[in-house]
Amino acid sequence: MVNLNILSILLLTVIVIVLFLYFSTKMNYDIFTNKNIQNQTQIQQLEPKNPKEELINYFAINWSRLAPILIKKDCEDDYVPQEIITEFSNKFSHYFKHQNEKIDPMLSHYSNGTFERTFKMEIKEICKTLNSLSDFININSKNSSLALNQLGKEIERLHTEHFPQAVFIAVILDRMLETCKKFHNFNISQISNTNDLLTISIILYLTSNYN
Repeated sequence: MVNLNILSILLLTVIVIVLFLYFSTKMNYDIFTNKNIQNQTQIQQLEPKNPKEELINYFAINWSRLAPILIKKDCEDDYVPQEIITEFSNKFSHYFKHQNEKIDPMLSHYSNGTFERTFKMEIKEICKTLNSLSDFININSKNSSLALNQLGKEIERLHTEHFPQAVFIAVILDRMLETCKKFHNFNISQISNTNDLLTISIILYLTSNYN
């Protein structure tokens, strides 16, 4: 009977120790995991965003809404709804300050100009360049057989012609050219297979809605 009591006490002691070690280890693991999550979040918040990718994503996601404003028959018409100017300013004006030159020197030229005037100049350059691209596509896309490598060459040509300080269209053309080079064996009728939302949106607009 005495031996049975001793064994019970020992067994209970072992169980208590095991439970203590389990909960102690779990608590330390949870604390370590939470600290890692917090550290990763802080690191992500400290990492500078890529201004070009932000611009590309903004144009791609909002293309159907922006296209009638960005592309007109008369590119000298500089009317842009104030809500678009305000929206763009809220999202991107912090990149137009001189202290962001280290993030992307291409954007530093905005530091000495007024935002609205420069914004409208950018819109005009988008309009003129994409109108030219539309003309090229309409002339050369017989039976939708225009190859993306041919389209890429025209995009490269247009890239050298636009106003040197026009950043928005430069970013747009860079992405479109990258897509055309990556899928050089495709033709324009296969543009949806490239999976690049910005390029797809622009080409489909130029070949359908805008004709």
